[in-house]
Amino acid sequence: MSDIKVAKVYAEAIYEIAKKKEQIFPVLEMLEVLLTHIKDDIEFRKFLEYPIIDDNVKKQILNVIYQDIKDVPVEVLNYLIEKKRLGNIKEIRDEYLNIYYEDHDKLIVTGIFAKELSQEQKEKLVRKLEIMKKKKVLLHITIDPEIIAGGIIKIGDEVIDGSIITQIKEIRKRF
Repeated sequence: MSDIKVAKVYAEAIYEIAKKKEQIFPVLEMLEVLLTHIKDDIEFRKFLEYPIIDDNVKKQILNVIYQDIKDVPVEVLNYLIEKKRLGNIKEIRDEYLNIYYEDHDKLIVTGIFAKELSQEQKEKLVRKLEIMKKKKVLLHITIDPEIIAGGIIKIGDEVIDGSIITQIKEIRKRF
């Protein structure tokens, strides 16, 4: 099973627990804090990945480090340790967010453009996408000067490519 599929399974299980116990945001916060800690501290990441260290020892240490976190997020953290899924924490967090947005009728859209859009352009794009998808759109924009002009819109697995570079490649294929 791919990492994304595994992450989706775990994110769904975690989200259901968090939802039942009304702890969706505390769990998300714990996932964010843990992910940041893993990214920023190489020694911490090595400790979590080291297979010889017993899971109970890892739980004890993490429960001390994150003692300010409420019960449900700690249960989730312990669950991820038991299932040896801390290595998938970024993908699990991403899928958890996707489930949250889907549950609240929101859609994450990534826009890749050659240059920064004006506020008016962003608002117009969001309105068009909301009409097209019939959901509230959360637009994340990244800049990639290599696409020359135009843009690429990613909505889940769907890609709308209106970049000049792609159009040039298409013209080259024809001739």
